[in-house]
Amino acid sequence: QCDESLRASPTSLLACAGDQLKDRKQFGLEPSDFGGERGYADFLASVTEPVFLVRDDDLFETKDFVDTMTQMVQVLLVFWSPEASTTTVMTVHANFGESSSAQVDVSVEHYELLEGRSLDVYVVVQILVLV
Repeated sequence: QCDESLRASPTSLLACAGDQLKDRKQFGLEPSDFGGERGYADFLASVTEPVFLVRDDDLFETKDFVDTMTQMVQVLLVFWSPEASTTTVMTVHANFGESSSAQVDVSVEHYELLEGRSLDVYVVVQILVLV
């Protein structure tokens, strides 16, 4: 049970534990499915650049997007190099629910666009593997 004054005015440092919020609108966002998990997706700039954000005529402080009730944050950064025809996807995954400190994992994946001669060689090799 929470004190009534805390229910009326929660702070970023202390909040009442209550029902799971996985199926309710949070921060003006509807929940989405992510590989069997429920969560909220937004552009990183939306919650890091401005001090306030307005959605559906509601004002939100962006500092409250990640709070004490947040269990996990995943950030996807996508980079494109036209000169090298390469896309890089960096994923930062922070888990806040497992211990007293965040467990952070970072992965980087590179994808190369095949075209011209490189694509021809790839197709021939794949055909030879199948035969």
